[in-house]
Amino acid sequence: EMCIRDRLLTMEISTICEALQNTLSNEQAKRDSATSFIFQAGTQQNFAPLLLQITVGDAPEHVKLAASIQLKNIVGKRWKPGDKKTTPLAETDKAFLRSGLFQAMGKCFSKAILRQLKVCISVVADKYFPDIWPELIAQLKSVLDNPADKKMLRDCLSVVVILAKHFRYQPKESQVAVEPLMSELLAALYQLTLKLLANPIEDPADFFYFIGKALLHSIHMGVTAQLMQEASIENWANILKGFFEFPVPPELSSPTDDEEEVRRRSKEEVYRVKDVAARFFYRLIFNYGDSSRAEDAYTEFRKRVEEKLLLELLQMFMEYVRTANAVYVHPRIMLNVCRSLVRLINNPKTSMAIYPLLNDLLINCSFPQLLATKKMLRLWDEEPIAFIRDNLENYLDVCDPRYAANLLIDAACSQKKYAAYKNNKAQSQPVLEHFLMFLGSMLQNYAQNPWAFEASLYIIGKLKGEIELYPHLLSQVETMLTHLVLPNLSHDAGIIRMRCCIAFGQFAGIQFNDAGGMQKACEKLIQLMKDKELPVRVAAALAVAQFVEREEVCRKLEPYALELISAYLEMIPAVGSDELVMALKSVIKNFEDTIYGNSIELIKELLKAYAKLSSAPESEDPDYLINSRMAQQSIVATIGQIVQLISGDQALLLQSESLLLPLIYKEFLAYKTVTFEEQCDSEAIFTFCIDILDSLLTNLKSISKGLWSLYPFILEGILHAPEGNYELRLEIPKTAIALLQYYIRKDPETLCNQGDANVKYIEMTLLFVQKIVKSSKEVYTELDRINGINILLAMLEALKVPSHATCLGKDGKLFWRGSGDGIGRAKHSQSACVYKGARASYSNVLLVFVGEDSGDCGDERANQSSIQGHMRLRC
Repeated sequence: EMCIRDRLLTMEISTICEALQNTLSNEQAKRDSATSFIFQAGTQQNFAPLLLQITVGDAPEHVKLAASIQLKNIVGKRWKPGDKKTTPLAETDKAFLRSGLFQAMGKCFSKAILRQLKVCISVVADKYFPDIWPELIAQLKSVLDNPADKKMLRDCLSVVVILAKHFRYQPKESQVAVEPLMSELLAALYQLTLKLLANPIEDPADFFYFIGKALLHSIHMGVTAQLMQEASIENWANILKGFFEFPVPPELSSPTDDEEEVRRRSKEEVYRVKDVAARFFYRLIFNYGDSSRAEDAYTEFRKRVEEKLLLELLQMFMEYVRTANAVYVHPRIMLNVCRSLVRLINNPKTSMAIYPLLNDLLINCSFPQLLATKKMLRLWDEEPIAFIRDNLENYLDVCDPRYAANLLIDAACSQKKYAAYKNNKAQSQPVLEHFLMFLGSMLQNYAQNPWAFEASLYIIGKLKGEIELYPHLLSQVETMLTHLVLPNLSHDAGIIRMRCCIAFGQFAGIQFNDAGGMQKACEKLIQLMKDKELPVRVAAALAVAQFVEREEVCRKLEPYALELISAYLEMIPAVGSDELVMALKSVIKNFEDTIYGNSIELIKELLKAYAKLSSAPESEDPDYLINSRMAQQSIVATIGQIVQLISGDQALLLQSESLLLPLIYKEFLAYKTVTFEEQCDSEAIFTFCIDILDSLLTNLKSISKGLWSLYPFILEGILHAPEGNYELRLEIPKTAIALLQYYIRKDPETLCNQGDANVKYIEMTLLFVQKIVKSSKEVYTELDRINGINILLAMLEALKVPSHATCLGKDGKLFWRGSGDGIGRAKHSQSACVYKGARASYSNVLLVFVGEDSGDCGDERANQSSIQGHMRLRC
C-alpha cells in the first residue's frame, strides 16, 4: 500500500491505463495483479480525477470504458460511505468531479461510457444537490439557452431528467430546497421548446422525449412555482398535446400485433415521445384533475386544470381511441390513455360530458382490444402452459391491451354508473345494459366471427359481479348461456371450448331458472376434463370445482368423485397451476365421504405430483417457476386438509405419518438452509408442514421415533421465523411452541432419556433456551426470549417440576436441583442431574422457579405466569 501511494503521487495516466488494460488480459496473473492495484489505488487521493481524465482522453475505447466503470464504482461507494471502514473521497477529489463531470459528457460519444457518467452525476445529485453543487444549474442553463451543439444539448437534457427525477422522489420538506432550481430549469426548458418548435431540427423527437420526461417528473409529487404561474400549465399542456399528436411515419403506423414488430416499434423515438406525453397527462389528471379534493397548496392549480384542460384532453383522447382500429396503437400509450379516461369518467366535471361517448368507447375501443391476437394463437399452439397463465389465471401484464380495455369496461359499467345514468334523459338506456345487448348480438353471430364470440364471453364473465345485481340482466345472460354457449362447448376451435368452460364456471353459483341446462353444462364439463387440448382441460376442471360448491350438483356428481380427482392429479404436475390445486381442494372439501375411504391413495398421488413439480427441470420462464412453487404450496396445504379429515382414525393417521415424514423432514431442512431469495416460498410450505405435524401430534396417541427426529427442526423454526413478515414472525413461534408441548406432554420419557447421536432432547431444549435468553439483542429479539421462557414453562408444567427447583449454570455446566421427582429424576432434595455439553457460561444467569406455597416472591418485578398452581417466574 505504501508503494502504491508513492506511485500515485507521481503517477502518470499511462500507468493507470496499463493497469486497466491488464484487467482485461487473458492471463490470470496479469488480471489479478492489475485488479489488486486498481482496488488499492481506488482508496488513494487523486485517483478518481485521474480516472475521469482517462475517460475523456485519447486512450483506447475499451480502456476508457473500464476507467468510467471504476469511476462509477468509486463514486458510488466512497462519495458518502455507508460504513466507517470505507475511506471517503477527499474533498479536493469531490470538487474536481463536480466541476468536471458534466463537461466530460460532452467529450464522450460512447453510450456505454455516458451511462457510467450519468450514474456518477445521479449519485452526486442524490447526496448533495443543490447544497454544494450550485454551479451545475449554471452549466445546464448555459447549454439550454444556446442549443447549438446537438450532442451537448442531448447530454444536458438527460442530466435535467436526472435532477427532475431526484426532485420527484424527495420528501416534501426536501423538495422546498430544490424547487427554485427546478423552476429555473423548467423556464429554460420552456424557452428551449419554443425555439425547437419555431426552428425545426433533424430528429427532434429525441429532444422532446427528454423534455417531456423532465416535466413528468416535476409534477409527480408536487408542482413547481414555474408551473403555478398564470397560463404556464396551459402552455405546457399545449406543447405536450403537440408531442402526443406527433406524426408517425407510414411504415410505423400500419396495424400489427406481431410481437417482434411491437418490440421494435417500442424503441422508436416517436412512440417514446407519445408515451411520455400520455404519462404526463395521466399524472396531471390523477393528481390535479379534481378540485373537490381537500384544500391544500394546490387547490387553485387544480381548479385551473379542471376548468381549462380536462374537456380538451377528453376530446383528444377520444380522437385517439377512435383511430385504434385503423392504425397501430402502442399498448403502453393506450394504457395511459385508458387510465386517463377512467379518471375522467369518475370526475364530476367531465362525467356527464363523457357519458354519451361511452357506448362508442366500449364498442369501438375496448371490445377490439379483447379479440384474440397472434400472440394468443401462437401460445395456444406452442406454449399451452403460458397460454393458461395469461388467459385462465388472470395474470395480465399492464402493457397487455386487454388490461387497458378492462379498465374502461370496469369504470363505464360499474353499479355506480348504472344508477347515475339510468334516469338520465339524454340517454334512455344505461351503458351496462346497452353493452350487454351488443355482446349478445356478437354471441348470436358466432359462426361469422368466432373471435368476437370469445371476446364477448370474456367480457360477460368480467362483468358478472355487476350483472348479478340486476335480475333482468341476469335473465338475459341465462338465455345466452343455455341457447348460445352450451352448444359451443363442442365447438371445433379449442379456444372457443375453453372460453365456454370459463363462462359456465363463472356463473356456476347463480341459481338460474333452467336448472336442467346448467346440469347438462356440468356433465359436458366433466367430459371436457379429458379434452385433447390442455387449456380446455384446465378450464373445465376449474369450472367443475365451481359447480361442486352447489349442494344439489355435488350430490349428482358423487359417483364421479374419484374420476374427477384423478383428472386433477394428472393435470397439476403438467401445468403447475396454483388455481388448479385450489380447485382440487374445493372438490375434496365437498366429497369428504368418498375421500375418507381413499385418503391414503390420494396422499400418495399428491406426493407424486409434488415430487414431479419440485424435481422438474429449471425453466427459463420466471412466471412458470413462481406458479410451480405456488402449486407446491397448495399441494402441501391440500395434504394437510386430508390429514385433518382422517384425524379420528389412528390406523389411517399412522399410515399417513410414514408417507409424510420424508416430505416434512425435507421441507424443514430446506427452511433451515433457505436463501433470502427463496425465503417467501419456503416460509409458506414450512407453515403448511407445521400444520400437518400439528394434526399428527394432536391426534396420534403416541409419538414415534420419526416424529421425534423433527424435534430439533421445530426449535430451529422458532428462531428462523422471518423478521420481514410480521404475521409469520408471530405465528411460526406460537405454533412451534404448541408442537413442543405435545412432545413434552405425551412423551416425557423420551424427552428426558433419549436423543440422537448421544445428544439428549432435554439438554438440547435447555441449551436452546439458554442461547436465546442470554444472547445479545443484535442476534435475537425480545420475542425470541419470550418464546424461550414459554418453552421452559411448558416443560415445568408437563414434567411436574416440584414446588422448589433451581436451575444454575456454573463452569460451563447446566443442572437442575429440586425436591422430589423432577427433571433428571432426582431422588433427594440435594441430588442433582448434570447435563454435560452446555457451552455458554451461566455466571450472569439465575433462573428461579418458586411454587405457589413459597409465599411472597420478594420481588415486585416478578412476572405472573398462568400455569399449574399459578407459578411465579423470576428471571
